Amino acid sequence: MANKLYLKLYIKLFLGLILALNLSSCVKQTPSTTINITLKSPLIKFKGQGFLRNHKGDLSLDLYTLGKYVNTLKINEKICFDGECYTKKSFNEKFFGKWYYDDLLKDIIECKSIFQKKNFTKTQDGFMQKIDDIEYQKSNLNCSFSLNKTTIKINK
Repeated sequence: MANKLYLKLYIKLFLGLILALNLSSCVKQTPSTTINITLKSPLIKFKGQGFLRNHKGDLSLDLYTLGKYVNTLKINEKICFDGECYTKKSFNEKFFGKWYYDDLLKDIIECKSIFQKKNFTKTQDGFMQKIDDIEYQKSNLNCSFSLNKTTIKINK
């Protein structure tokens, strides 16, 4: 009699575990995009791979060099990098050398047009923008941004 009771208990636990595993596999995860990225500025120097996630407008870029985790760049209401969080204005002043607009870095990382499409020229496989000292270009899955001592290159 006791063996049957234990058997029923084990079966219930086993079925509960199977159900829990099935339900947890249905949890929606934020998809990530793998990119090759170069960031060169007075604030950050990095060349390697990144895993880019955009969850409801919050951008997260995990940076890896030679398969080893280096850091995470997070962009939401603030920009966080290397254990410090900055207002978008102060981060952009340090990264670009001066402030342009709050979401410039986010737009570049997502390969979107910048400055509300100012000087926007559509090309066969993307677009180009030249604004003062800024040269920005997207073609197919590649983006390239340069401004004085700041360079951002992204290959998806």
